[in-house]
Amino acid sequence: MIALLLASLALSQSLQSEQTGLKRCHKQGEMSKDAPPRMRCCQLKDGWSCYLFALQHYKGLGVDKNYEIAASAAGAGCARGVTASCKLKAKAQKKADKQ
Repeated sequence: MIALLLASLALSQSLQSEQTGLKRCHKQGEMSKDAPPRMRCCQLKDGWSCYLFALQHYKGLGVDKNYEIAASAAGAGCARGVTASCKLKAKAQKKADKQ
């Protein structure tokens, strides 16, 4: 019984931490030229952050163009329900395959 209670508390804290991280990500506003914060938000399962991180690498906005990273991040955004990310994944993958 105590183990179940502790597991429930740990899960609750983990979800709260994830929500705080996502709120912080969205407060950053427009796409940052600093890729790591977007990557962290993507790792927190925020689909739009994955899309923006992918777009940043696809277009070379503040970072070197990298179609492989763009395709991977866009795939994560697509898996999280961001339709624009699915389209970007296809375009980035085509360009990555040509290299």
